[in-house]
Amino acid sequence: MLKVMVLGAASPVSELVIEDLETNADVEYVFYNSDIVTPTELQEMLTGVNVIFCNLPAGNIDQNILTVFEVLRSKQQVLNQFIFLTEAGVNGELNDQAQLTAEQQEIRWQQQYAIKIIDEEEINYTVIRQSPLTRQSTGKLTIYQEGEPMPLGTVSITNIAQISLEAIFTEQFVNQSIGLLDHLTTEEAK
Repeated sequence: MLKVMVLGAASPVSELVIEDLETNADVEYVFYNSDIVTPTELQEMLTGVNVIFCNLPAGNIDQNILTVFEVLRSKQQVLNQFIFLTEAGVNGELNDQAQLTAEQQEIRWQQQYAIKIIDEEEINYTVIRQSPLTRQSTGKLTIYQEGEPMPLGTVSITNIAQISLEAIFTEQFVNQSIGLLDHLTTEEAK
């Protein structure tokens, strides 16, 4: 049986993922609805988990991911898959560096370090680089591979949840960093 931990369950994307997990009889799930991960709380919750879907807030994400893997190592527990939602631009695929404040740049570095931590664990992972979220899709979903330039735009929470579930249940995006976009911003669309 697949046991999924949803980290960051208070987001609209996570809520859609949880709705789907609830309807699947072959899946057990637990969720942690906080942006501060502490080892004590994680010890018991991680028992038996083989997939982590991480949609925690961006601030201190590197420390939160580090804590998750420290707890897993202390339990000698191995994951099958780690799905990590982050912002578009974290891999330098957006032409937005000059527009970032010092705080935004620091958060981006934390996200980059979190991805490095996940990669160094040598487990299957999927990094989903999401554009700013919208409630409804306004166009065809486009997937951008790592290293491929990506325009500025938005993506619907439904599309992010759908791709996240594909990452959980299939091997389609294993060991990939994918950017998602379903609507270009006005400037990019010109």
